[in-house]
Amino acid sequence: MSDPYSPLIEERLNSTFVLTSSLYFKLVVADPACRDPRMYNLHAVLHNTARDLIALSECPVKSLAALPQLLSGTSDAIHGLRDLAELADEQGQSALRDQLVDYVMRLEDRVRL
Repeated sequence: MSDPYSPLIEERLNSTFVLTSSLYFKLVVADPACRDPRMYNLHAVLHNTARDLIALSECPVKSLAALPQLLSGTSDAIHGLRDLAELADEQGQSALRDQLVDYVMRLEDRVRL
């Protein structure tokens, strides 16, 4: 993008992207087969909005130039999942801890950082 947005606009674009993506995936989990007719259009609009918001972002997602940012974000996600697994363990939530550790292992196995 030739004219980058101000840091405030970029930050809000990113925050709105995260929120929209989160809502989309929560809906996918709640209605994975998209069977609830009340939610059918919401699936599409949340998906498209998240995709369009990332396209508006300064990040050149369509090029390999975005790869370092994606790998850095993946590393952050791995560390966040480890922290959550530790917290779950401290609170006696062993099933949750095991699930979070599994996510970490899958990410680390697929992504060489």
